[in-house]
Amino acid sequence: MVFPSKYLWLGLAGVSGGVVGINLHPDIKTWGQRVMFVFGGLACTMFLSEPIARHFGLQDLGEISAVGFGIAIVWQTIIARFSNIVNNIKLPLQNQTEQATSTVVKETSNAPSAE
Repeated sequence: MVFPSKYLWLGLAGVSGGVVGINLHPDIKTWGQRVMFVFGGLACTMFLSEPIARHFGLQDLGEISAVGFGIAIVWQTIIARFSNIVNNIKLPLQNQTEQATSTVVKETSNAPSAE
């Protein structure tokens, strides 16, 4: 079967993977949640498939679409892991600011009241 565009093929792989992925998430119950899951899988497929395939040296349209299909199935897990990584990044000045804030709070709480 020949498709007119690689993006159409990739889009079909994303939608198909999203539909399969719904079965892996029992917490998705309403039609709205299902539509949003498939849309999220499609979006992740369209934006992540080519860079991931390029990283692994995959060049054929079928290989890239297979990556997209897999991404659409597990996209919620990928986003959750990425979010955890971003939230756990500690900037060099962040610790100094947190220590200064906690010191000010301790000094304020230990101050005698004016009553």
